[in-house]
Amino acid sequence: MKKSNFLDLLFKNSSYIAVFLISIIYITSSLLLISKTGRNVYEILGTGAISLIVGVLINSSFRGMGIRRGELDEKTISTKQSHAQIVEQITPFIDKLDSFCERENALALKRVRGAILLRAGLKYENCFDWLWDYW
Repeated sequence: MKKSNFLDLLFKNSSYIAVFLISIIYITSSLLLISKTGRNVYEILGTGAISLIVGVLINSSFRGMGIRRGELDEKTISTKQSHAQIVEQITPFIDKLDSFCERENALALKRVRGAILLRAGLKYENCFDWLWDYW
């Protein structure tokens, strides 16, 4: 896993990680101080598991609430509407998309090749068949 992907994963799940760590700290501290609390091991593990489950449920509900709030936001709605309008506008021309992309890719490739050859002091026509680039 790449470093940025791992950091993104940690950031996106930081609330769940925090709940898990707090539950582990609670269980560990209770087990270490078992004589002072007056509880047995099963009670400590049970309350730790309940706190873990409740924490995860609270995080999930907050995440779901945030998603719902984001979907109802005016900016999100306007973005979806503008996307739908653009899709409707380009639908009649969708069959020409492949040839357009091929032509644009060929032009971009020629520009990049030309810049590289220019730095080397070579002419594009001497190295590549320029007629083939436009097919």
